[in-house]
Amino acid sequence: MKKIISWIRWGREAYLFDSTTYVVKSFIAILVAYVIARSNSLLQKDIISVLFGVMLTLEPVSITGIRVGRDQVIATVIAAAATALIIFFGGNTALTVALGIAFTLYVSIKISWRFVSPVAYFTAIYMTQYVQQTAAGEPSMLLTFQLRMAALLCGVLIAILFNMVFSQWGYRHMLKKRVLFILEEQKRILENSADSLEAGMAQLPGHFADIEWVYAQIFDREKEYAKLPRWLQHGKDQLREAKAAMKEIKEIAHLIYDIGLAQEMEALTLKEHDQVKAQMKRWGQGLKIEKLSYAVQLSVATAASISNERIQKDLHWIEARYQKLT
Repeated sequence: MKKIISWIRWGREAYLFDSTTYVVKSFIAILVAYVIARSNSLLQKDIISVLFGVMLTLEPVSITGIRVGRDQVIATVIAAAATALIIFFGGNTALTVALGIAFTLYVSIKISWRFVSPVAYFTAIYMTQYVQQTAAGEPSMLLTFQLRMAALLCGVLIAILFNMVFSQWGYRHMLKKRVLFILEEQKRILENSADSLEAGMAQLPGHFADIEWVYAQIFDREKEYAKLPRWLQHGKDQLREAKAAMKEIKEIAHLIYDIGLAQEMEALTLKEHDQVKAQMKRWGQGLKIEKLSYAVQLSVATAASISNERIQKDLHWIEARYQKLT
């Protein structure tokens, strides 16, 4: 029975990412979107795009959702217009379908080579496989374009509305949980580094990516507060605390990475290597993380005597920043 309950229950990371709130928000948003789409004679022709637009735009921070929604619309306009022109001049054949996808990807990569929106190539496929017909029964790329845009815009707007509501109600501890997630990740890196510095270093690239992701949410939340009336700005103290904690955590991550680089380039003695790993273990054990709070409880530091001045300074600065987090 306990195994079944533990399997059903959210894991720690799911809790820190507000998975329950996300599922509830998705349920309500999809319910509303479906009812609206079914009651509209145009939208009921393409309920899939309405629901797809909702799910792709749901975000914990409303400004993030607005930006994501805007990107979905831009990608859709580009893909739909490009594919419509290709099909209009070349007909709906295997070659033009492939050309429409390729051209859509080309334009998307030109705009941002880091990320190609799935909405872009989904729209390119949609425009060739879901062509609408006029009253006379003739295929119309214009009607297809109008339907696609109307359905996606409906989904995006519904998602933005629910992002705004839930960002004020459902994500009160969001930033705190994000900081806890990053701290737990750093704790694991330190513990792994205590066994093998190389193993800890291998985890740092992903750690840096997660740090930047949390920073982006903090900055988006700051922009939200700047546009909200004072009575809706509850949680500003938590925002400042999260930002200050993330600054220290980020600097610590850079210092850990610098230690890894230095020990690769300049050989340490076995004793010095063990001293560095002992400090990593001490910091890892010192991070005491609970449900909605964390504390850094460090044992008394034993002065590490490292001949490498760069590593010695890195160890000193990491210690100072963890002391600041306490």
